[in-house]
Amino acid sequence: MILCHANLENIMPYKHSKNEVGCYFCIMSIKTPLFFREYGQGEPLVILHGFLGLSDNWVSHARHLSDTYRVIIPDMRNHGRSFHSKIMNYEAIQDDILFLFDHLNIDKAILLGHSMGGKAAMLFADRHPEKVQKLIIADIGPGEKKSDNSHQKILEALDNISLESFTNRSDITLALSMKIDQTRIIQFLLKSILKDKNGLFLWKFNLEVLKNCLPQITKRLIMQGDYHGPVLLIRGELSDYVTESDLNAMNSLYPQLIERSITGATHWLHADSPAVFLKYLREFLKFC
Repeated sequence: MILCHANLENIMPYKHSKNEVGCYFCIMSIKTPLFFREYGQGEPLVILHGFLGLSDNWVSHARHLSDTYRVIIPDMRNHGRSFHSKIMNYEAIQDDILFLFDHLNIDKAILLGHSMGGKAAMLFADRHPEKVQKLIIADIGPGEKKSDNSHQKILEALDNISLESFTNRSDITLALSMKIDQTRIIQFLLKSILKDKNGLFLWKFNLEVLKNCLPQITKRLIMQGDYHGPVLLIRGELSDYVTESDLNAMNSLYPQLIERSITGATHWLHADSPAVFLKYLREFLKFC
């Protein structure tokens, strides 16, 4: 089923594959349009993807969880099928989430966020604690992540590739492999490629804005500590995205914090060990 809630003065059509399973929605308004996918029924569970990602990254998890929950996965601004904007910071993102909640008549939801999505979830819970039933943070802390991290290197690689010059995905994959040495990241990035009406390849994400606004995404969050509900932090054992300083801050912010680590997992822990990730998630949702 496909629905489009739209301000009739600002309709922007999207194409959807008939082979995809689930419900796809596009909320349109002059203020803040967001594309999102929805699976299942029950208590709302909203999943926020990470930097350079899109809702498609979490479809498998959403299907697993849809036996119990109404799972909603938006594309964040400047990502996937959502709108492009020159503004890219956590203040704007948390406003997008609030707008999504209001349009879906969600009074309260479980909120899960990975990486950038995790930071957005933390800020949203801090600003709107009455709207968050439980908070799950996947491999990120509230502190600053230095600009020399892998995302900076990926952005530099993408900036040196002109997608419009390619005629097939195989050549794009080869070009990316010459600049990025991790096959999983390349496959992750390839999900954000589309063809325009002229047959030219384009990035779904807004590369120029994301490159310029990366410091806004990696900077430390300023929070008041107003969310006091259950919190689960799931870390990748091989990831350095959650520091000791982050853990100290989170223990102070969240009196009900539970921490889990996935052995052998990197920052992309939900893709490295999906079964273990879902196990920790379901245990938390059931018992906390």
